[in-house]
Amino acid sequence: MGETRRVRRLFAALVIATTAIGATRLWAVFKVDGVTGLELGLLAVFAVLFAWISAAFWLVCIGAVAQWRGLTGGPPGRPPAERRLNGREPP
Repeated sequence: MGETRRVRRLFAALVIATTAIGATRLWAVFKVDGVTGLELGLLAVFAVLFAWISAAFWLVCIGAVAQWRGLTGGPPGRPPAERRLNGREPP
């Protein structure tokens, strides 16, 4: 369980940090001419959608690293697809 908790914390930290950096960049653009209420609303929507995209990106990165390290194999109790397809184990 320790490894799972560590990966989840890393994932959350990466998503939050990436979203904060993106929102800060957009805030810097908005504050050049002064910030209006509409721009604040746009910033809020941007932050939510950017967090969604960021979460998808980091999830793919963590999944790729897990596959490269051989940590994935499908649901517990089920052999990886490669072994099922090679005929070594029944589906």
